[in-house]
Amino acid sequence: MRKIEPRDEALTRTFWEIGRAADEVDRPWSTYWPWESARAAFAFPSTSMRKSLLAAFDGDQMVGCAELSLPLLDNTHSASPEIFVHPGAQRRGAGTALLHASEAAAREAGRRVLMTDVATPVEPSLSG
Repeated sequence: MRKIEPRDEALTRTFWEIGRAADEVDRPWSTYWPWESARAAFAFPSTSMRKSLLAAFDGDQMVGCAELSLPLLDNTHSASPEIFVHPGAQRRGAGTALLHASEAAAREAGRRVLMTDVATPVEPSLSG
């Protein structure tokens, strides 16, 4: 597990690409944010939200990532992780490791509540 420096554009781009690949498979109805928007958001710190970027590696290859958001103005007891694992690397423990790393980072930041969301289509799937 490694923290990613948001200004390291090569690693941040890989981080974004893993998120996009996972999102396309797991949420095909969703539109993933464009690289230019992500790059700007990662590169310039917000005054209302601190972000930590965590990445799971298999050797030298990044296989998963987590963006941990820490509110600075309200809900300062909480943290929100968003976790993605590359489709080709799923079911090997990277997502669980990223969740545990997110929990530890939140705890270290003095946060006691971890919140996230689950995306699902509005229409139920008839395919099974």
